Order: sequence, then C-alpha cells, then structure tokens
Amino acid sequence: MRDAEHLIDEIVQQYRREAVKKVGNEIIIDYQKLPSTDASGTILFELLREYGFNGDQVKSIVHSVHGESGRLFYSETHRLIKDRTQFIITDIQTEDINEYFIHESDLNLERPIKLNLKNLHNRTDFKIPGETNYATIDRDKLIFPLVLRKWKKGDRFMPFGMNQFKKLSDFFIDQKLSVADKESIWIIESGNEIVWIIDYRIDNRFRIKPDTINILMLEFIK
Repeated sequence: MRDAEHLIDEIVQQYRREAVKKVGNEIIIDYQKLPSTDASGTILFELLREYGFNGDQVKSIVHSVHGESGRLFYSETHRLIKDRTQFIITDIQTEDINEYFIHESDLNLERPIKLNLKNLHNRTDFKIPGETNYATIDRDKLIFPLVLRKWKKGDRFMPFGMNQFKKLSDFFIDQKLSVADKESIWIIESGNEIVWIIDYRIDNRFRIKPDTINILMLEFIK
C-alpha cells in the first residue's frame, strides 16, 4: 500500500509540474494535459483538494470539461472557473467594493489597482505612449471625480478609432478574452461615460486632438 501511495504521489507530482502553473493570484490547470482516462478524476482530485474541493465536486468538474465555458464551482475558500482549455482557481474575495473614486488632485492610486496620474500640457513634440497600460486623455472633457469600477452587463463605449458604440461584451469577444480575463477588467468612467477600459482601449470621444490643451496621462502599473 505504501508503494502504491508513493507511485500515485509521483504521478500526481508529474502532472502538477506539467499542467499546473501560478499566474499572479490565479492557479491555472491545463486540463488538456491530464490523462484522457478514468484516472484523470483521481489526479484532478489530488490537485484540487488543497483548495478545498471534495470528491463529489471534482466529479462535477470532470464532467464540465465537455460543456460550455464559464461554469463556476466553489469550495469554502476558492472558486474554480471552467474555461476553454483550463481550470482557473482563485481565492474567494471577502471584500466586495464596487466603485472607487479618483479625485482631481490625485496623483496615484494604490488600491484596488495601481495607477499613476500625470497632468500635462499638449505640445507639438508630445508623443502618445504606445503601450496598452497607458491612456492619454483630453483632460478638459473629464468630469471629476472619475469612477473606477468593474465592467457590467450592458456597458458600451466608442472604441478608439471608431465612431460607433460597441458593447463591452462584444469587444471582449473580439479580444478573445477568457472568463477570468473579463472578470479582472477595470474601467474608468467620467460622467457615466466610459473613458478607458484599463490596459485595453480608450474611448474615442476622449482622445487627444490637435486642439487639445490639457492632457491627463494614466499609467496602469501591472
């Protein structure tokens, strides 16, 4: 029996190395790398039990592999999302604050995400940063305080370079974002209008133009 336990432990550790990785605060399990046999349930149970999932839950998780993405499973301490090719495990958040405010005098924000803010004057030699974690906005079009919040169903904006509105849900499909990616997205809003989908796209209505005088540069610290 001890030899059998040792053998099982070695097999589980092998799959832990091959199929499990930590990305930020998330545990990612690539279930395509698990064996396509009845043993997959046993191996998955060994991988998941440290996150509080029991045997019955693991059976349901195994069955979900052939279903649609987005199904959720909860233990007392963790949440598991079934995505297209992987399981994504996160701690259950105890804090549920929906909105944060950014005031006109703020130069940085430490929580729930890190942002740096800088006020600039437009000049002919000003260059807009190309990285997605920067946003350069026409400051004179903003209404303070700005609102930092998670996106919600029904949100829409006018993506940079376009003159028509687009639902955020459709934008996320175009970007091929996973369920976990969408849940982690924050937006900045001014006067009930979306200014920036942080780390993705600004709203075209708030872009810098040649006649823009004052600029607000936002930097998202990843």
